[in-house]
Amino acid sequence: MRCLPSLFSALLMFGAFGCDENLDPATPEGALRRVRDAVIKKDASELLACSTVHTNELLAQLQTMIQEQRTAIEEKYPPEHQDAARLAYPQGIFEARDSIELFTILTQKAMSELGSPEGIRSGFRSQGSPLSSNPSQKLFTTKAGENIEFVLEDGKWKTNIFETALSQNVQRLQVNQETLEKNLKVFEELKRRAEPGTPEEAAPGSAPDANAAGR
Repeated sequence: MRCLPSLFSALLMFGAFGCDENLDPATPEGALRRVRDAVIKKDASELLACSTVHTNELLAQLQTMIQEQRTAIEEKYPPEHQDAARLAYPQGIFEARDSIELFTILTQKAMSELGSPEGIRSGFRSQGSPLSSNPSQKLFTTKAGENIEFVLEDGKWKTNIFETALSQNVQRLQVNQETLEKNLKVFEELKRRAEPGTPEEAAPGSAPDANAAGR
């Protein structure tokens, strides 16, 4: 009879190990749970690690464009127009030193509005098996009604859920860049006209719209 407590202990320990969740990114289910855990921890770095190569490329492109536009505003805009131009960008975005900090800034509002860890964990539960029309793609529909897609990259499943929003932001910054360049031409012409001896001429285009540089 002395062996029974040990036997039951062993069975209980085995049961506990059997309940461990699959967090292996080599499986779609494990990849989904890793995304969930990163969201619960509000860990931007881990969330990016769970994302596709293209997601990280888009974020790096966005970071480069933002810093180039920041430089243009600080070095080429007249001081009286700089504050208005900065207000058109999300607060703190110019201070991001790398892609991870930028991603943190872009997601911090949504992260702060998330519910409890238990609610997030429940909402991330998959409704049935993942759908797939391609062996290298899997689409989960979660209990919260979210569609989360994963693609297979180098033997690991990565999510592309942020790609659309990042692509749209890149497009917006491309428009911003055009506005910045037009405004700089106007500033240059106004500066030239202010020089002594310069004949009065209409400046090309309309007056610069500093606020438009961030729309």
